[in-house]
Amino acid sequence: MQTSSFTVGPLRGMDQRWKPSPDTGLRVRDLTWDGRDGWKTSGGFRRIVLGQGSPPVNPYAGTGSVTSLHFFTQHNGGRAWLVYESGGALFAFNGSNRATGYREALTFIDGTTVTGRKQLSTPWQRTQSVSWAGRLYLVNGYDTPLVYDGLKVERAGFDVAPPAPQVYALGNTQPDTGYHLTAQRSPVFSTSTTPEYYYKLELGLGPILDTGTDEQKCGYRYKVTFVNERGQESPASEASALAVFRNEGGDEPKHGGTPVGVNLPVGGSHVVARRIYRTQNVYDASGNLLALGFGDAYYFHSEVQDNVTTVMADILPDSFLGGALDEEALGPWPVGTKYLASFKDTMFVAGGTANEVRFSAPRFPEVFPPDNVMDIGDADLGPVTGLYGTRNAVVVFKQRGVYLIKGDPVNGFYAITLTKDVGCQSPNAVTEVPNVGLCFLSEDGVYVLQGTLENEGTRTNVIHLSTPVSEIVKRINRSALPNACAATYHRDKEAWWAIPTLGQEYPNVVLVYHYEVGAWSFRENLPILCLKETSDQRGQLLFGSYDTKDNAGIQVYSRGWEKKGLTTIQPLFETNSMDLGSLYRSFQPRHAMVYAVGYGDNGLTLNYTVNRSIDDVREAPQELDQQYPNDPFPVYGTAVWGTDRWARLRQVVVRFDLNTQQQGPVHELSLTIAPAKRNVHIFGFDLETALGEQRNIKPLSTPVGVSQR
Repeated sequence: MQTSSFTVGPLRGMDQRWKPSPDTGLRVRDLTWDGRDGWKTSGGFRRIVLGQGSPPVNPYAGTGSVTSLHFFTQHNGGRAWLVYESGGALFAFNGSNRATGYREALTFIDGTTVTGRKQLSTPWQRTQSVSWAGRLYLVNGYDTPLVYDGLKVERAGFDVAPPAPQVYALGNTQPDTGYHLTAQRSPVFSTSTTPEYYYKLELGLGPILDTGTDEQKCGYRYKVTFVNERGQESPASEASALAVFRNEGGDEPKHGGTPVGVNLPVGGSHVVARRIYRTQNVYDASGNLLALGFGDAYYFHSEVQDNVTTVMADILPDSFLGGALDEEALGPWPVGTKYLASFKDTMFVAGGTANEVRFSAPRFPEVFPPDNVMDIGDADLGPVTGLYGTRNAVVVFKQRGVYLIKGDPVNGFYAITLTKDVGCQSPNAVTEVPNVGLCFLSEDGVYVLQGTLENEGTRTNVIHLSTPVSEIVKRINRSALPNACAATYHRDKEAWWAIPTLGQEYPNVVLVYHYEVGAWSFRENLPILCLKETSDQRGQLLFGSYDTKDNAGIQVYSRGWEKKGLTTIQPLFETNSMDLGSLYRSFQPRHAMVYAVGYGDNGLTLNYTVNRSIDDVREAPQELDQQYPNDPFPVYGTAVWGTDRWARLRQVVVRFDLNTQQQGPVHELSLTIAPAKRNVHIFGFDLETALGEQRNIKPLSTPVGVSQR
């Protein structure tokens, strides 16, 4: 046989198809790709708060799984908040407080803590969030929608309109105490709920108070709205009864002589002001009622900037009223909101049983007008399962279908269908990958929306990204898909998908897409239930753990950690079976020269299989130091101070022997390269083999002629 050498490299990621390229791997575990075109050891994780004592006691122990992670910043990133959910309660972590602030419970303005939130035993989408103007909005489809500003929690928006105000016509005589008129005849407010000086007004048009002619008859109705501290306004109340009285302020029927008392409703702790709207005089100069629609037009009267005052005395003339009330521009926060996204100064929400997406008034993320609604797709394609706001569109996911909401608040929003072939059931497994697109997890793997989602000359396509790792994808537990999650880790140029495999409720395998090289790898022993990359300048990758025993709490991933909690990192690169000829052409491997970074006496091991066997040829892998034997560098623990010299890392060739004489004819070979300890950094390898024909065999598929009879 003739001896030949083959160079394989640079090495690429996993490809589990039948006839992959020789430079790909069947298994690439606990490795990360670096910019010098090689694979090196990935990282581990540790808790972000170690705890007190020696050894440190885990401060998260006994608090349950961390079910959701949320991050937002204030003051241009100068103040960062990590909000997490555990045991049905919400907590905030302020990194500047170090270990003392790891478990600061979120509280409402009245001091009560946020507890008792819905926790389902079956897989579900968990709490979703979106950051808006230095605040964090949180929904889960069951509990009250919340907004957190770094100090306190309040409900987001309003669920119902205020009660209708009660009206009274007051006497004209100015009393010494109680209600009175100021010199400017402006509204006067009182906290009294039982005024001493008034005539109670009956419902309807009477009685008419005081004496006078019909030309002096006046009538008004009122509506009230609540306002929270973010300037978000509730729907308007029902109209009050009609306050009818004689006007003695002048010859013309204008308000100014007889004040009207208005009993104002009081809202919850999230209400900081009330706005009063009033009709103009519903009677004409002859004392006759105007058209019915005239009495249905309300105009801004005033704003009571507290949530305490219960009575207002109104003497404001019609000419002093403000703009008209547009009730179609107000609306409550939609019930059952599970998903939310922001796009072009507008909040988009979905959830519940309706096959629709609602959107807010522009720049008012808590006000949802009744007409701001869009039906999305066909009802038989399942409910909406996620929203994601991008630069050019809001992407709406259904169980089977992907849709885009485009447009703007001025010209209107509209929805278009992107595909009905695939969908998404994992709202937490959607992540935007640089230079790739918006990636999401479907039942049969990871897909990417490739393109700009806009008419910019680049077509938007839906591409199956995880085809090379189809064997792992087939093992996904589809009933637990809502527990999957994803994040993009920009520091290492990676996109992570934590997925549950068959028989597992929570994710037990992490698929890693190395987007700069377009390669896949995987990692295990990462108890991830929720995953988040901080959006500040640090860009840390955090995850909430479902392991409430050994790895309870919030963990931070880093290549600086040597272990995954209590588990040792196990880097491995197993090549695909390299076919150096047909079934009738065998070869005898002699040596494998692995190109690696020199890590001194940190051994590198190699084993191999032939003909896709499940057993390794060697009982134990061969181990060699990761350095040149004739030019060794000093290593930690043996170097002598003042004598030995440190040197930069260099590429070395580690030569392994291969022997397959006991394996019969060999036509395929697979190598498994792994470090004996932790550190490894490999680029490729040379394979030295002896090739030759077994015998001159004619394949049965070759035509041999037709029998003649």
